[in-house]
Amino acid sequence: MHVVLRTIAETWLAMDELVHDYYDRGGEHVLDGMPPLAMHWEKFMDLERSGNTLLVQAYEEDKLVGFVLYIVMPHVHHDTTIASCNTLATHLDHRGKGIGRLLMKAAELLLRDKSVTHVTHGYRVTYADKEPLFPKLGYKLIEHVYMKELV
Repeated sequence: MHVVLRTIAETWLAMDELVHDYYDRGGEHVLDGMPPLAMHWEKFMDLERSGNTLLVQAYEEDKLVGFVLYIVMPHVHHDTTIASCNTLATHLDHRGKGIGRLLMKAAELLLRDKSVTHVTHGYRVTYADKEPLFPKLGYKLIEHVYMKELV
């Protein structure tokens, strides 16, 4: 297993495949009111070109087995730079091997180099039966998010 820094532009197809498999087999699609998955990679590439992303990927041999993608921006409420995790995904066949932890730790070192002072991660309610990784790595619960479908 090795961690690699590549661009979204050169790896979006593999990431798209991993995310769709993750959503389809992992039960993400069963959330009531959740819109269908449609990753807009061209928008991520726009953010990447402007220097507002950090992508860290994990490979086993030549196969992408996980990635974490952060959006890095000045915070609009506070005088700081924040990294918000957009996607943390591990191939379902490789879960439980510490890939998420490896990706996050590598990313945190790189985010510090980008003058990021705070990092946020969301946690979907579909995982309520599992203990989240985030508190184990020093993250604190700061907010719950509610969603309503407007039809």
